[in-house]
Formats: sequence, structure tokens, C-alpha cells
Amino acid sequence: MTMIEGPEAQPVVDDLPDPSVRPAHIAQSAVGGPERSSGFALPSILDVVGVVAMVVGAALPLVLWGRIFADSGHVLPVVVASVGGALVALSMFGTRRTTGVSFVVLLVGVIIGLLARYNSAVADLPGDVIESWKSLASTGLLIPSSKSFLIPPIVVTAFASWAAVTVVLRQRSAILVAVPLLLAVAVALAYTVSLGGLPWWFVSALVAVIGIALVVGGLRRPGGAAFADDASSTPLRQIVVGAGLVGVLAVGAGALSSLVGDVGDKAFDLRSVLVRPLAIYEDATPLASVKSGLVADVPANVFTIELQDLPPDTEVKLIPVATLDAYDGSVWSTTAQFEPAGSQLPSPEQVAGVGPGSITQIVDLDAAYPFRFLPRAGIVRNLSGDGLAWDPRSGTVASVDRSTQTYRSVIDLAPDRPDDLTSPGEVPESLRYASERPETTAGQAEVLVGYAQSVVTADDPVEERLAQFETDLRGTSFGYNEEAPAGHSLAALTSYLRPEPDPDEPDAADPNAPGPNAIDPNAMVSRIGFSEQSASVFAVLAREMGLASRVVVGYRLDEPLTAENPKQVVNEGQIHAWPEVWFDGLGWVGFDPTNTENTSDELSARTPAVSSSGQDAAQGQLPEFQDPVLLPPEGDTDDRSPLWWLLLLPLLPLLYAGVIVVTKQLRRSRRRRRVDPDRQVVGAWREVRDRFGELGLPAPRSSSALDLAEYLEVNDLRDLAEPVGDLAPLIDDALYAPTPVTEAQATAAWDLSSRAIKLARKQAGVKQRIAAVLDPRSLFS
Repeated sequence: MTMIEGPEAQPVVDDLPDPSVRPAHIAQSAVGGPERSSGFALPSILDVVGVVAMVVGAALPLVLWGRIFADSGHVLPVVVASVGGALVALSMFGTRRTTGVSFVVLLVGVIIGLLARYNSAVADLPGDVIESWKSLASTGLLIPSSKSFLIPPIVVTAFASWAAVTVVLRQRSAILVAVPLLLAVAVALAYTVSLGGLPWWFVSALVAVIGIALVVGGLRRPGGAAFADDASSTPLRQIVVGAGLVGVLAVGAGALSSLVGDVGDKAFDLRSVLVRPLAIYEDATPLASVKSGLVADVPANVFTIELQDLPPDTEVKLIPVATLDAYDGSVWSTTAQFEPAGSQLPSPEQVAGVGPGSITQIVDLDAAYPFRFLPRAGIVRNLSGDGLAWDPRSGTVASVDRSTQTYRSVIDLAPDRPDDLTSPGEVPESLRYASERPETTAGQAEVLVGYAQSVVTADDPVEERLAQFETDLRGTSFGYNEEAPAGHSLAALTSYLRPEPDPDEPDAADPNAPGPNAIDPNAMVSRIGFSEQSASVFAVLAREMGLASRVVVGYRLDEPLTAENPKQVVNEGQIHAWPEVWFDGLGWVGFDPTNTENTSDELSARTPAVSSSGQDAAQGQLPEFQDPVLLPPEGDTDDRSPLWWLLLLPLLPLLYAGVIVVTKQLRRSRRRRRVDPDRQVVGAWREVRDRFGELGLPAPRSSSALDLAEYLEVNDLRDLAEPVGDLAPLIDDALYAPTPVTEAQATAAWDLSSRAIKLARKQAGVKQRIAAVLDPRSLFS
């Protein structure tokens, strides 16, 4: 006789639960339908303690979210979401609703709450939710606490609170309470961990709330949750001891986190992975808009600017809008790489010095404002307004979707240009693109060199050459006329620099005169243009000297902004362009080679917009800017800590389910393929006992198959009782018969086992069957 089970297998009828107490899903499957009590089921004191702990735990990540929000506007929505999720779980439990119904109620509540809080349309809500996740992952810090960014923390908090409270009240496995809370913390950390390590008190609080839930949850046993006689109690001593252990763990966890230190500078940041490029560009180069603004019959107002807290004796006359740093010989364009702007902006990469700071700038845009790039009187430090983007290299600010009407910012004014400039120094490697020389034809190069040699000499220092170019371009040899043809291609600029012979004076050319200036000066058409040509010429000449240069398009005020005159209305007729050159130690230094006082009624005999290929660049289609992309994160990413696993946290539930299902299947296969038929029969009984326990049926280790069959018979579950009763003699033969059972008997035992388990699953509801599949407790019994 084989005694595989040993003494533990001896049937003890007294250990079976009271037959009058039936599992909930079996009672509901009876002929009379579900039995539901009336009234509201009040939770126990321990449940209340657990619920409060879960509310605190779900709201706790607001501390982490506070690192990326510019103000405390996120606190109230997160707290309300935590309390609201808990109230939904509590009310659905009290009215004896299923978990599925509770989830639907929560989902509807979250939708209604978001619609009411942000005054959105129902059809727009899905798009708002998706856009909010994208914005939170890609907007520069610090982020304003507005609709565009608060939806993710609200949704995560509400569902984490609901899930944790549901676990506590439904008396599931107590350890599961940690899952929703840890997921909520993981989501917050994924966006904020690069800003610093976890504070010790945060770690202590998180460990404490999870520990409290584990303590009040009590001990659970497989198959015993639905039976009064098998439920575990939570004595006072257990609570006291558990609370003490929780306190010790909390203190230890906090101390450990403080010892680890701040790894934020090396931490993986989800925001650096989920950044999205912003396709912000103008339909044509902003430099092409200069002429249209200057020649307007009645210049329309484009914006109002106010600078508060200006220091005395400080004047601001130039208001930059767009910086154009790429020139291909035809068009000046921008390499700006925009990203969504937060409320606090770091210093742009291309700033070497600043002037007076903490100036409040308020800009109100009119409908006639022509650009997506926005006016800024200085270096923007703080922004207030939605839908804004900026270029981290130049500090250019732009509107994401042209919806911006008013924005407020704190700026630092650019430093004044020194009276005596020092040498520009070497061009930094990061600005090599701004010193690239466009390809020129032999004739164009000859004109550029000829003009330069007529103004400066090779022995002059570079800074002096720049000053002399500025002086000459502002001199009487160049006339200013807003009606002059537009254009800034190399063909247009060389035409602007080299006057053409007057067509009415065919004999003007002197064949005996050497070089490109073989023209009778008495028969020349004056050099006529406006800021588009003079700024472009200056920037091109600077690049010919090996310097980094760019053209800025903005507005030149008729009267400067001062402490006494801090506010002005700007119209399109004040549009202006000027060049800037990079000086080591100073940054971008502005020049103004356009003298609007040198007005002339003359126009050039040849349209200076004609390109080298003969096409009229002023009339032709201007190329669009290249689609900007975000700058890659600075530094060596290989030195970052391996916290990338935070991205895998949402996959843990799937991993858990897969491990449980596969492990159960492997154990079933191992039981079925035992070499000894006796052990195969016992394995079939163990399989029945495990599956019944997961489905809420009585299957304690001390009971026999006959005892279980009798219990099922008494409770009107005859379909289940029959295969279990037929299995009982086979088990007795395997345990007590003097001869081993046969392979046929082992096969019959497994057929009866499969039949009993199949019938038991039919008796249970869908939720109970899913829970049974994922229940790991039988693996440890």
C-alpha cells in the first residue's frame, strides 16, 4: 500500500465548512436568482483605516508632480481625484455592486469631472486626454497647472485610489494593495526622477501606507474567503505588532533613500524619450515680410508691448521677433528647433551675457500680427500662457497653433553694445553653421571683395572692419527707399553693392578703367534699398571674414520704451531687420547698418531681386523652413543610471498573469505524467482541490473526496457531486489498496478531475473564473 499523502490525507469530516454557508457565486446560481441584501453595508473599523491609508497613498505622488509644475494648482485636483476614487469604491461596495459596475461608475465619474472642471465637449475629451499626455511629456519645465497638463495626474490618481480601496474592501490578497499605489508613484517618477532622488520622508510615508493596508488586511487562506468558519481574524496583538513593524520598515526605508543620495543628474527621464518635434515655421522667410509692412498705405497695429520695472536711464528700441541664421545664397531662414515651452526657461545656449533683469513683459497681439514667432524685448526667463514654444539655442518664442493672443513673461534685457568692441575671437563649434559661407559665382565674389576693399584694409582689426562696414552702409553712398525692390539673394545683394550703369548713359563705362569698378561715377544709379538688403549684406560680409552672423527681423520703435514710457502700440510700418555678430564673451552683438534718414526718390535701374539663375526671387515661391526637430539631450546618455525599467512597470500585470498561468499548467502536466499511476490519481485529486479552492468551493487539505461529494450533494450541486464521488474510490485505491492502481484507473481519475473542474467553472461567474486563473495561492499550498 502506498501512502503518498501520509497522515495529512486522512479524512476529517469536522474540518469541513458548515454546509449552510455557501459561496456567493454558488448561491447566486441557484434557481431563485441572486440573493442581494437591502441597505448599505458599512465597512468595519479596520476597513476604514485601510481606506484612509489608500487615499493618502494615492495622493502622495502629488509631491513628485510638484517638481515639474510651476505652482501648487495641481494639489487640489490630485487630492479630489484620490478622495473621489475612494468614494466610488466605497459606495459601490456598500451597495453590493460588482467590481465591474464599480469600475464603470468610476470611469463615468472621471469623464464627468473632467468635462465639468475644464468645460470641454464630450467629443473633444479623448483628444484632450491624448494631447495632455503628449504635452506633459514634451513641454519644457516648469509646467503651468492647466488643463493641458493636469489630466494625466488626475486620471492616474483616481484609478489608483479606486483600485487600492477596492482591494481593501473586497478582501482580496492584501499584498495587491501595493500594486496600484506603486504604479501611481512609478508614473510620477517617470516624469520627475531626473529632478532629484526621492525624499526620505516620501519613502517612509509610502512604505507606511502600504504596510497599514497589509496589517489590516489580515491573513488569507485559499478557498476560505467566502466561509465564515474559515475567515482569518485580525487580533489586536497582530495589529500592534504589525504597526510596529511598519514603523520600523518606514524609518529604515527613509534612511536608506537618504543614504543612496540624489541620482537625478544620471536618472532616466521619460520626458527625454517622449519628446515630440514641433513643426513651427512661417510660410516664407520673415525677411520677406519687411517690405510689405513698410509700404502699407495705412499701417495696421500688430501688437502692444509693455515693460514693467525698467531701470532708470534704460531704453529699449529694438524688439526682436525671428532670428535667421541659415543662408544658402538665396534666402535667409532659421534653424530654430522648437520644443513646447514651460513656464520657466533656462538660459539659451547662445547667450554669453545679460543686462538688467527681472523685467516684466506683457504682449497683446492684434489680429494683423503676421508671424508665429513672438516679440520679445530680451531673454525670456519665465512665461505665462498656453500653446507657447521656444528654441533653446536662440531663445526665440513662438505660438504653437497661432492661437496666442496675450502672453506675459519675465525677461533679462540684452547687454548694451560696448563703445569699444574687442576681437570677436574664435567661432564656437556650436555656431559653425552660422558662419557657413554661401557658394558664390566668380562675379559675385568679385563684387563682395571689391566693396570690402573699398571700405576696409586687411590690416584693420576685425572689430574695426565691422564698425567701418556699418558706418559706410549708413552713409550717403547708400539711399533708403521703402519702394525699392525686395530680395536678399546673392544676386540681389551684389546688385545692391555694385551700382549699375544708367541705361540712359550708354557711354558711361570706361573701357580703360581697371577692375570691377570700371564705371563712370557720374553715370551711376544710386545704391537704393532698405533694411532687408543692408542687414543681409552686413551679415554676408561678416561671414566672409570667418565670423558667425545672423539676421534678426523685428520692430524698431519710433520712441524707446523707458521707465517713464513703458508701453507702446507697434504697427507694421515699424518692421525692421538688422544683423548680429557673435563675440566671445559678449554673445550676439547687434549692428544697425540701415539709415532711414538717407531717403531717396530714386530706384535701381535693375530689380535687385533677380537671382543668379535669372528668376525673380521676390515673385517666386520662397522655400519653406526645414521642419524643426528637438535638440538631443545634452551630455553622455551612456552615463545615465539604469532606471529605464520604470517603463516596464505597466507590463508587470501581464508578466504576472503569464507566470501564474504557465506555472499552473506545468504543474498540472507534471502531476499527469507521474511514473507511478498511484501518484497520478493523487495528482488528479490535488488538481480538483486546488481549482475548487480558487473558485470559492470548500477544499481544505484535510478533507477527502467523499466528504466533498457529500457537501456538494447537500447544497444541491449534484452535477459537481457526481464526478467527485466517482473519484473517491479511485483515490482510496491509490492510498490504501494492497495492489497499485492501473494506468486505465489513472486515466479515468484525470477524466473525472477535468469534468469536475469544468462543471465548477460553469457554476462560477466570469469575474470569479478570471480571478481563479490569476490566483497564485494554490502554488504555495
